[in-house]
Order: sequence, then C-alpha cells, then structure tokens
Amino acid sequence: MIENKPKKIIDLTFFLTIIPAYIYFVSFEYELGYCDHFKIPKYLIEPSLTTILIFATTVLGILFSSIKLLGLSLPLFKAAKNEDKSHLRSINFINGICVFGTVLIIYAYPVSLNLILICLVVTLILNLLVWGLPFLFLLRKKKSLKEKLQTIEDEYDSSEDKLDLFGHLIKRFNQEERGFIILIIIIPFIAYLFGNGEAMKQDEFQTISNTIILKKYNEIFVCAKFNKKTKIVSDTLILIKLSDKEPIVLKTEKIGTLELKK
Repeated sequence: MIENKPKKIIDLTFFLTIIPAYIYFVSFEYELGYCDHFKIPKYLIEPSLTTILIFATTVLGILFSSIKLLGLSLPLFKAAKNEDKSHLRSINFINGICVFGTVLIIYAYPVSLNLILICLVVTLILNLLVWGLPFLFLLRKKKSLKEKLQTIEDEYDSSEDKLDLFGHLIKRFNQEERGFIILIIIIPFIAYLFGNGEAMKQDEFQTISNTIILKKYNEIFVCAKFNKKTKIVSDTLILIKLSDKEPIVLKTEKIGTLELKK
C-alpha cells in the first residue's frame, strides 16, 4: 500500500544553496543591532569572516550560559502538544515562547528592572491577544472554563483569513518544513537583539587618544569622541583609514558601558 506523504519542498540541496547567503544576512543583522545603538550608518556595515565568527561566538556563549533556564520553556511546549488538554494549547504555547524569549533577552541585554517589566508587559499583551480577548467574548455563554477555552482553540483551527498570504503559502509545506521556515524567520530578529545587547553591555574598548573605536570594517575604524566621566559618546563619527605608512597606536581600556549623546 502506497502512503500519501506530503512532498518535501525544502531538501538538502536547497538548504546548502541558501545557507552561505543566509549566514551573511544573519551576521549583518547582528552588526546592525550593534551599530543601531551607536547610530552607525548601516551602509558602513561589511560582514566578513571575522564578523561571522564574532557573531557565532556571542550566540554560542549566550545559548550555553542560558541553556538550563531555557529549559523552563520545555514543559510548556510539551503541554501544548498534549491532546488531552487541547483547550490549553494556545496558553501553553504562547507562554512557552515568552519564557524562551525572556531568558534570551535577559542574557543578551544588561539586566535591569525596566527590561524585566518590558518582558512582563509583552507577555501580558501576547496572552491578551492570543486567548484573553476571545475569552472575554465567551464570558456570558453558559459553558465551563474548559469548554470556553476549547471553543477558542476550535475557532483557530477552523478559521481561515482569505487575505493571509503567508498562511496560504505555508500550508504547502509539511510540518517539519513549517518549523524550519519559522526558525529561519526568527533567527535574524534574535541576531539583531544579540548585537544590540552586546553594544549596551560592552565595557572594554580600544582607544586612540581621546577617541574610542566603536567598530572596524575592512580598512576603516569607525570612531567617536567620548567623555570618560559621563560615559557619553559623541553623535559625530570619525572614520580612520588604516595605512601602512602611519602606524596607529591602540590602547585597550575598561571604560564601562557607554551611551550615545542625545
């Protein structure tokens, strides 16, 4: 008997074709996140093997250091697949994502009360949008809590937005390919956050006199003046091109985290 299995659209050949360009794209997003903190124009960004390796080292460092806390989201993702509690699928899934994302953000950015409050507010808003608001419309109906939540799940399964192009296209892929597509969409966003967080946490820089080096792309140092007392970086950039004739003396200093002049 021949089984009708969904045909795989994404195969190994396709994956090997796009992966080099995708790595450069993700590396660019990481650099963009860093540069946005110091208002460095994106047209100066030139991903290279060095920037890719720096990005990979940063990501692996964050993942390894946070691996145990990331595991807190695993019970929620497993519960979302439990058919006996299908009425809680959306609640478990969205909170699993929130726990996973919150742990990554806390490790990527300097920990502060504002950061924790932002994560809590985002979690609250997502829960409100996914199941909170639909639940409010069912309060007057004479059903049990389980039945109300199951009604919300059933509506999600049966509803189809005719203008949802992404939803229409993704149905052409099997379950594994859908997971892969969602992953490659999310990774660049995570890369941006890691780069932005790295810029906010960095406290050791190379300096030339009273000029701090923010980034180096190919033969150009992207620099700015800064105030050691206030930790404020000037919003005016200085580009220094490397030359074999004029050696540049660099000094590594632990200055502390910097903020851009407002």
